[in-house]
Amino acid sequence: MRNGHYILALAALAASMAVSGCGGGGSDSIETTAPSKAEFIRQADAQCSKGNATQSTEIKAYVGEEHPKTKLTGEEQILLAVVLPNIEATMQRLGELQPPKGDEEKIRAIIAANQRSVEEAESRPSAALADSESMFAEGTSLSKAYGFKVCGLY
Repeated sequence: MRNGHYILALAALAASMAVSGCGGGGSDSIETTAPSKAEFIRQADAQCSKGNATQSTEIKAYVGEEHPKTKLTGEEQILLAVVLPNIEATMQRLGELQPPKGDEEKIRAIIAANQRSVEEAESRPSAALADSESMFAEGTSLSKAYGFKVCGLY
């Protein structure tokens, strides 16, 4: 069954790409006491875990629905309709978290790197499916270096 292949292939891709979006803290944040780095990582990883769960559910739902024929493959359609929007939503939620004092630039860099990767994947979905690890390498590297346990890990 072809739909089964979509679920397996895209669930793995979705999980790996979703967790790449980590970070937080915009200039519009309400002033509160900044969390420790460990607490921020815990909060961010929780957001990434929620994003992973949401993507898995949405991929299964998408595969079960009828969609108009396009020149895109089924995998590319799922990437564009489900995976990338979920990554963007996760990054937005993470951008709303207050980062530890002094880490604002690092977090902005992680979010920006992942946003660039999402934009590239949107413009080249077949390349994203063929090698998402390379496409999201910068954000993944920055996320790992920061210390995320879920976010940014392939």
